Amino acid sequence: MHNINIKTFNKKNQIKAGWCCVLVVLMLGAGKVHCTQKMEISVEQSEEIALSENAQLRQIEELYMRSKQGKQVAIADYLPKLEAVSEGYRTQQKQHTVQGQNNNSFLTQLSLTQALLSTDKFFDIKIAELLVKQLEILLKSMVNDILFEVRDQYYKLVLIEKQTLIAQSHVEILSILSRRVDDRFTIGTATSFEVNQSKVALSNSLSAYYKKVKERKVNFNQFSVFLGFDPGRVAIGIKDKEIPLESIEDIQSKLERFRQIFTDEPVKFGFIYAPDFLEHKESLVHQLFNPQEYTYWEDITLKKRPALLRARNAIAIASKEGDKMKGRYAPEMEFVATLGGLPTPYQFYPSSGLGNQNFQWGVGVNVRWLLFDSLKRERKIKMASLETSSKRYALTRQVQEAFKDVRDEIAKIEDAVASFVTSEGSLLLAEQMVAQAEEKVEIGTLSIFDYQYAVDSFIEAENIFTQSQYDLIQSYIGLRHASGIDVEKWEGHYGEK
Repeated sequence: MHNINIKTFNKKNQIKAGWCCVLVVLMLGAGKVHCTQKMEISVEQSEEIALSENAQLRQIEELYMRSKQGKQVAIADYLPKLEAVSEGYRTQQKQHTVQGQNNNSFLTQLSLTQALLSTDKFFDIKIAELLVKQLEILLKSMVNDILFEVRDQYYKLVLIEKQTLIAQSHVEILSILSRRVDDRFTIGTATSFEVNQSKVALSNSLSAYYKKVKERKVNFNQFSVFLGFDPGRVAIGIKDKEIPLESIEDIQSKLERFRQIFTDEPVKFGFIYAPDFLEHKESLVHQLFNPQEYTYWEDITLKKRPALLRARNAIAIASKEGDKMKGRYAPEMEFVATLGGLPTPYQFYPSSGLGNQNFQWGVGVNVRWLLFDSLKRERKIKMASLETSSKRYALTRQVQEAFKDVRDEIAKIEDAVASFVTSEGSLLLAEQMVAQAEEKVEIGTLSIFDYQYAVDSFIEAENIFTQSQYDLIQSYIGLRHASGIDVEKWEGHYGEK
């Protein structure tokens, strides 16, 4: 937070600012008996924690692992099957057995079957593989969303921390000014109206401060949920106290280009905007991202955005379903081998006792071929074809939506850069104005309420500047989220362990 150059307030502001970080931890931890851990983390550490602990991500991981088991089930359905059957019974009338007529009959058989030609089973395996891929893409989509949510929430906390310090400083200044008005009222140089006016201003600033304290608590609770913790179980602090705009190359280059035209040493020359500002504003905003940069982000989006990967895979699944329907024109062939009292389906050799059964072997091939089913297969093939066509249109819509999201986020970045640079200049002028007002109020040429107006203007400028920092980083991480560029970086931190 920028310091107001007021001699009376400087030392108190520094002390209060130093205690504010301690206050955050105390307010989070006070009265929470179950709080067993305490941590202060960076944005990178929060990402790692979320990818390890987030319950929603863990849920999708379990579904992903389940789909892999489903693939193994489909493969096992094609592999050999060995079955043992043993029967024993007694009848009223004697039955013909291998040993002659007998009331007791026993039958034991081992049966081995292996599919030789089964298009259903073959395409079931292919579809199961695609379903595994679909869950894997869904997992990537969840990772992409969590990374955005954690980063956004983290920088929102940085914003709220700074806004809380600003609100706290505002309260302190207005409190001192209110006491000054009280003193003047005591000696008869101020009216009761002025006293009430100062107290109302102080009360309003206190309400704004308490609102920020509440927002801080609420957002820390939400941040805990994103990380995968129960709110109140872990006392969390944020290590980063500033939003790192200048350290992000993509943002830094845009800011430098914008500053060259939008501002021209406002403190030195006394104005924020260069004389040709209005003529250059619109063209400059649209020039922040050149056509090559648009193409770069759109190419990244086509390759990495999880929603597009999922839509393409859905087309592949629908296509395989159509191939499966077409495969039903082919016969089903199955190899059968048996050993026991029932070597083939056409022979029946029971024995009179469990220990004297007559075991025989037999091998054969079963062939089943559906020749006509009243055009049922044709209808299913047509249905599958229409499903595939529908998925292709869905992909087209998803591509359009993806390009829209990317361009929307770029537009937000352009707007945020303009707001940041202009508010940066405004803040410099507001600091000058407060410094000038301080000199005037000290020598008695400016009233306390005019000075209060200057302070209020500075506080407003600082809040706008702080908000513009968050808006800029939020739009940048929004662009990365829309493109899916960060998902591959975290592969190996999720999925099968």
